[in-house]
Amino acid sequence: MNTIYQWAITGIILIAAEMLVGNFVLLLFGLAALVVAGLQLILGEQSLLHNSLIFAVVGVIGTLWLRKKKFFQKQGKTFSSENEFFLDKSISSKAAETVKYQGTVWTAVNENECSLALGQKVKVVRTEGNRIFIDKV
Repeated sequence: MNTIYQWAITGIILIAAEMLVGNFVLLLFGLAALVVAGLQLILGEQSLLHNSLIFAVVGVIGTLWLRKKKFFQKQGKTFSSENEFFLDKSISSKAAETVKYQGTVWTAVNENECSLALGQKVKVVRTEGNRIFIDKV
């Protein structure tokens, strides 16, 4: 089978597998395989080493870009008013509880001297890993 088709099929399989996994890494490597197939179509067939190198470089650069964009973009920064929500449980002073925020379960940390009540409107001040630090509005 022509290597153009092999790279294209590999890319499509990786993109389809991404729909089951949902972490975007397979998507990026699927796109990298499609880039290799496209380059082969434009430039003609290249060696396996050349194609594998392009595949690896495009996949790794895409993954690093995504991780930087997705995971470090809001790390430790101040948030705007769009990050306000109502607590689904009360949180004592200087304590942490799991809360639902933007459809995901987070560990919310209350660094205030006063407790935050169930249903109280709060805002996200900053994040550290999978923890959100909240304050009353």
